Amino acid sequence: MADKLREAGLDPLKLPRLDKIERSKMSKVMNTFTASLGMKCKDCHVDDFRAWTPRKRIASHMWNDLVLGLSPAGQDGDLGPLYCDSCHQGKTTLADRTDPQALRTAMHDVYVAGLTRNDGKPNGCPTCHGEPFEPRILATWSK
Repeated sequence: MADKLREAGLDPLKLPRLDKIERSKMSKVMNTFTASLGMKCKDCHVDDFRAWTPRKRIASHMWNDLVLGLSPAGQDGDLGPLYCDSCHQGKTTLADRTDPQALRTAMHDVYVAGLTRNDGKPNGCPTCHGEPFEPRILATWSK
């Protein structure tokens, strides 16, 4: 999606907070969300597109906390920036929660070992889940 972000007039390596994106660029950014997540606009929005919904709150946290705060581990310029499609790859839901041990392993491999924090602090479960640990972080973010 880096090319699509550039087409929207944004630098994928220096993205602004979601609420700071110029109105004229926002629809192009939203198109990258729908492509990255395999969703339609109405999956997050209601008739008043400015109204907050649970999925809009989650998307805002994902953008501001993850996309802006993390990079692929060992980023050497070839890996590019972290973006929605880096993890989602056209799917809304990522994790199979039926096997807790497999989930823990996948979360560690992909999100802890696979990412680094842009602020230089150590990356770990609390990076996303907070301290104290909140296992249902998306439920928390949706409020």
